[in-house]
Amino acid sequence: MDPVAVRIFDLVAYYARKNQSRFAELTGLERATLSMMKSKGSKPSTDTIQSILRALPDVSPRWLLLGEGPMLDPQQ
Repeated sequence: MDPVAVRIFDLVAYYARKNQSRFAELTGLERATLSMMKSKGSKPSTDTIQSILRALPDVSPRWLLLGEGPMLDPQQ
């Protein structure tokens, strides 16, 4: 699985207790988008990443994109 997708599923676990439907509602994503990443190894699109960052402003973009630093931005 793509490293960014792995971090997205870390967010699913953190924000929605591993419930993909709940996370999709929270972020405005289609549930199918998450399913495709999980089952087929699809890479998240720029739109997917932007939706997550808009819906969850405390998530560190640097962590999500690069895997560097803490998951949550302490300045938020």
